[in-house]
Amino acid sequence: MEHAIEQLQLTRRSLRKVLQELSLEQMLTIPDGFRNNILWNIGHVVVSQQGLHYRLSGLPLYVSQEQVEQFRRGSEPAGWNGVPDVGLLERQLTELPERLLVDYRARRFEQYTEFSTFTGPVLRSIEEAIVFNNYHEGYHSGIITALRRLVM
Repeated sequence: MEHAIEQLQLTRRSLRKVLQELSLEQMLTIPDGFRNNILWNIGHVVVSQQGLHYRLSGLPLYVSQEQVEQFRRGSEPAGWNGVPDVGLLERQLTELPERLLVDYRARRFEQYTEFSTFTGPVLRSIEEAIVFNNYHEGYHSGIITALRRLVM
């Protein structure tokens, strides 16, 4: 399972690079045909990982409730009260997978509430959630790649 967390760290490094190479204007642009922007997609993967791993394990999240509201499934930048903190998201991209690895090694995920994902699979354990989250982050990484091409 640690290998799957290392894969998450790899994905997050590439997302962090996107934040570092684009302007705020580029990150906030919503091209025709899209509902969200690059910044929303990055915030969404951060918040989703926390929900899939921590909330469903009955553990406190390492993100704020405000972030959850900004980036949860179904939300849109039009509902934001100001621009999200890009520096915070950049730190979370690195720090939260590291925290996951520490917590997983410490066996903090003793319970898991079964969860039916939007795409179909039912998650029954933290291990299934870690694997599914990697799929989810890969999906959003693809969207970010498409958005990046349109805003550069």
